[in-house]
Amino acid sequence: STASSSSDTNLRKSVSTVVSSVKVQYGSQEVDVTNTPDKVLTIPQLSILTFKVKSSKAVSYVAGTGSVAQTGVSSPYNSVTGETTYSVTAIGKLGTGSGLFLDGKKIFAIQVGQTPFICDTTMPVTEKVGESYTFKVTSANLSDQISFHVGNSTIAATAALPMRTESGKHAYYFKLTASSTGQTGVYITVNGTAYHAFNFIVNPNSGSTDASHTFSCSPSSNVTKTVGETYSFQVTANNSSDSLAFCVGNGSILSTCSSGYTIDNGKKIYSFRVTAQKAGTTGIYVILNGKSTHVFNITVQEKPSDKKYAILTGDGVNLREGPSTSTQVLELMAKGSVFQVLDTSNSQWTKVKTSSGETGYIYTQY
Repeated sequence: STASSSSDTNLRKSVSTVVSSVKVQYGSQEVDVTNTPDKVLTIPQLSILTFKVKSSKAVSYVAGTGSVAQTGVSSPYNSVTGETTYSVTAIGKLGTGSGLFLDGKKIFAIQVGQTPFICDTTMPVTEKVGESYTFKVTSANLSDQISFHVGNSTIAATAALPMRTESGKHAYYFKLTASSTGQTGVYITVNGTAYHAFNFIVNPNSGSTDASHTFSCSPSSNVTKTVGETYSFQVTANNSSDSLAFCVGNGSILSTCSSGYTIDNGKKIYSFRVTAQKAGTTGIYVILNGKSTHVFNITVQEKPSDKKYAILTGDGVNLREGPSTSTQVLELMAKGSVFQVLDTSNSQWTKVKTSSGETGYIYTQY
């Protein structure tokens, strides 16, 4: 796959844009990529690129190739300023690329480049409060200056262990100690540039600091759902006198429903359900006797589009009112135009909708 792959092209939907500006924080520079869909930015593997979008309304955000680019929302849409801050993490193989789309329109593309280090941990790590995790970062260049930090220092304390030289390379050992429940990114800084390495997730020790008042959640691992899907889980209060409820961190991403509880062996078993409303990630929190504890995260993805699109291969092709050369010509279409395919029942003519919303027929061979 490349930054101009066919999967990107197929996502060029026929929609009118509401985006007025797109500015990318590219290294130490801010790059304006407004109206430059062919722009390709190379970012190191596992690093995060952020960009600020100004629009007249909230817009959808997807990557053309999800195995290459992982999308995220750093700051949600602000109706006062019209700004949203998005992120993209380069998770693909070296040299692969993906386009990025707002409301179906390509804004720019990324290509995965080489990182100046090797980290022995790239997947999310989960520990309980008080537990520690040590990982190794190796640099091939002995002159590199390497350090690390976390996005939220209240969740994890950091410590750098003595550096070693292994096989002619500098090996840095870093330690994370879980301080409080939540999730934070772990970042490696090389010569002043920070790269996202992995996420560190901290769970509570036993559901509550009071041993006589605890709960258990099943399942308790992070979940990914699609808009419209539901997810159910159970929380057991080990003391029948406890009061227990749950909430989500962002109510616009998930709606919540409680089905009450049953009693089994003196324990209250609560059944909860959430429904995915829009794309994003939010935490699930259990409230035991008024105290809130984070238990897991749910990531909601947009529904895959069931619409079909086609690209015009001929140049100067007539868009006609009906499936015949005797019908009126509505528009002369240029090569590369993208249409939504409405009907293919006629083998010679395809009914399409243009980017301006006009409906007509194109000779199928084009």
